[in-house]
Amino acid sequence: MFCSKCGAELADNAKFCSNCGNVVKKVMSQTHSGTTSMISANEVFIRGFKCAGNGMYYAFSYFTPVILVVLGFYIAQYTNFGLFLALIGLLAGFLIKKIFKQSILYDESNQTFFYNAHSHLPFTMKSLNIADVKSIRLRYVKIGFGTAKFSLNDPGKYHVISLDAESPEKSIKVWFPKDGNAEEFIPVLEKAIQTSGKSLTVDKKDELIKWADFETELNNA
Repeated sequence: MFCSKCGAELADNAKFCSNCGNVVKKVMSQTHSGTTSMISANEVFIRGFKCAGNGMYYAFSYFTPVILVVLGFYIAQYTNFGLFLALIGLLAGFLIKKIFKQSILYDESNQTFFYNAHSHLPFTMKSLNIADVKSIRLRYVKIGFGTAKFSLNDPGKYHVISLDAESPEKSIKVWFPKDGNAEEFIPVLEKAIQTSGKSLTVDKKDELIKWADFETELNNA
């Protein structure tokens, strides 16, 4: 088997290319309308993407377009190039969220969760072995305008799947917008727990809570 992106030779059971990190997708035998479906059963793309969820990614996707717009309007006082720069900033803010898809994937062979496995920007990717997971929470969280800059997400309501590790830096929080598809990853989580042998459960609560309460919840447990 060979990587479809860089052509490197891979083991038959490989989930990721050891050379370029590309996700290896297996061909499913079931076909739809005469075409073979290329899917990964353990991966969920975030539907209704509107958030960042990663500090460096947030800085890139939010502040870069803002800086371009502000700088553009400032330069526009002296040259028309400023208006062009401001337009580039506006388009960048729109396109960034269209181009970069967020996803959460569980690699069964390595028993590891991968966040944004398809990203070409290393700082937007994250991994966590299930052996390091302390708890798994599904919460309904409200992000207000005042807390958006701290939560690294746009204001709104989110279903959050939190894979909590001992170290907050290692933890993975996946933010699904209100009308998103967080429930699609629950069967993957339950299967991962079962096959790993860990004594974990998916702790689900439906009531709406504030971001600050969500952050302090684990420490007060």
